[in-house]
Amino acid sequence: GVKFIKNSSVDVRPFFVYQGMNIVHPPYVTNEYWFNYIDDAIVDVPKWKSLSSIDMHPCDLQNSMLKGCTPSVSEQQVFYNISRRKRIRRIYYAMIAEFDSM
Repeated sequence: GVKFIKNSSVDVRPFFVYQGMNIVHPPYVTNEYWFNYIDDAIVDVPKWKSLSSIDMHPCDLQNSMLKGCTPSVSEQQVFYNISRRKRIRRIYYAMIAEFDSM
């Protein structure tokens, strides 16, 4: 991609380059200011129909695997508990708030 851009930049004809960024932010991290900016009381954790990979839509399963969100069966109880999921959502919202403030 870089070679293409360098070569195309000397050409007078316009060009288009697209970079898909469907997982740009894992791991989910924020600082204390933005984490505290998000009110824990308003962070909703949606109910999931099932945590089984068999019941997941193939696109959801692929995204979960790419983001490291598919634990072993023995880890599922801890990995998917409500407080952990709520903390992850709060961090995600904090990341968005920080980005939006830039």
